[in-house]
Amino acid sequence: MVDPLGAFVVLGAIGIAHLISSHASEKAGSRNCLVLFNASWIVAFTIYFSGWIRYNRMSDYTLVVIVAAVGAANAGLWLHKRMTKPVGAMLATPGNAGVGVRFGRWALLFVLFILGWAVWFGIIVRALGPTVFFSNPELLRRELSNGNLSSQVNAASAGLLLGPLVVVALMKNTSLWPLRPSLRLRAAAGAVLMPLLLVTLGRSLLMTTILWLVGTGLVATRPKSTADRQSRNRQMVALFLIGLLGFQVVAVALNKDGQSNPAISAHLSGPLVDSPYAGLAIYFSGGLPAFDRLVTGQLDTAEVQPAEGGSYVAGSRSLRPVWTLVPVVEMPSQVSPTTNVPMRFNVYTFLEPYFRDFGAAGAVIASFLLGFGLSAAQRLALRDSRFVLPAGLLVGVSALAPFADRYAEPFIAALVVVSWWIGVSSRVGLVSERVPSDEIGPFAVNSLR
Repeated sequence: MVDPLGAFVVLGAIGIAHLISSHASEKAGSRNCLVLFNASWIVAFTIYFSGWIRYNRMSDYTLVVIVAAVGAANAGLWLHKRMTKPVGAMLATPGNAGVGVRFGRWALLFVLFILGWAVWFGIIVRALGPTVFFSNPELLRRELSNGNLSSQVNAASAGLLLGPLVVVALMKNTSLWPLRPSLRLRAAAGAVLMPLLLVTLGRSLLMTTILWLVGTGLVATRPKSTADRQSRNRQMVALFLIGLLGFQVVAVALNKDGQSNPAISAHLSGPLVDSPYAGLAIYFSGGLPAFDRLVTGQLDTAEVQPAEGGSYVAGSRSLRPVWTLVPVVEMPSQVSPTTNVPMRFNVYTFLEPYFRDFGAAGAVIASFLLGFGLSAAQRLALRDSRFVLPAGLLVGVSALAPFADRYAEPFIAALVVVSWWIGVSSRVGLVSERVPSDEIGPFAVNSLR
């Protein structure tokens, strides 16, 4: 729907919130770690208000809830910056964990990933043949999702999930990979590892990897000059575009580009008509009208309640990584029910689990805690490189906020825990040294002696 006034109010409010949090970040001597979060909402609302996709009209109340949540996230960051002083960073220098030990840990992760991928690939080739990746990727995706292969590849999938960590650790984090990678080495690693992730047809793996790389750049860099800042911004934009390209390649292979389905193409207009990027635009913005149907009570409640009646434990969706560890607790499905927006859609933005569990107030409070928490994670990463990987992941996946909540996913929680543990275990006998904030490089830990 085209609504210039609504677009002006909503986008203006988000823009003001971003300017306030950016000013607070600049005064604290860091980058605004909510830039991906804010930018993703701006893109999603721009698509929604443009009318290029004829979505159902969202209620004013839903718009208020979303804008309040985005504002709360920026307020959380602002408060954390106000509570902490812009002191020089405290970087931990390597202790007893030498180059060989740290390289060995990375090599172990790499081997586990390659073994997982090889087992996964072998199972598929034996069952469907080697040509299925090119001749019928849709069949492969169906078999992996709910077909006969889904149970066979579970063990191998555990190794595949290490893919993002292997790539990011090699290309960014010196606490695990003990050498500063050259440009050629990073290009070679990307040329080998990224296609392996693409072949799995798992867009989440690919986007998690790219956003993790971008996130580490946001939490662990202090550009020394305007030129340096512009150079790093260009690098992050290039990474993001690479991720979108990979996402689009998989979407075309699975016929999810928005053109092959008449139920979708009938609702397109403007530049998205006959555009191969229509599916990408829907993924970016479809969560907005879907969340509106959740807020206004237009979903079939029978689809979101326990099959045997009763109710789920408190926080079963928003605290899924915690309750997953308790085997006696019944958990709702990770796949939300589909709804009409008007095309069928089943993701409801980052706010969904918190709204389902605690209502509008819960969604706003969760957003405030997110902004505060990401700012705290960024500060930890600037002070101690052991926290670069987990903080970068948390900041990176905030770009998916208008799409779905990645923070309530056990997959992301597991990567955060594993990356934190690796950083801690790679440092024995820590030595801290205070250095001026303008001398902090992106990963300067090995330069300190």
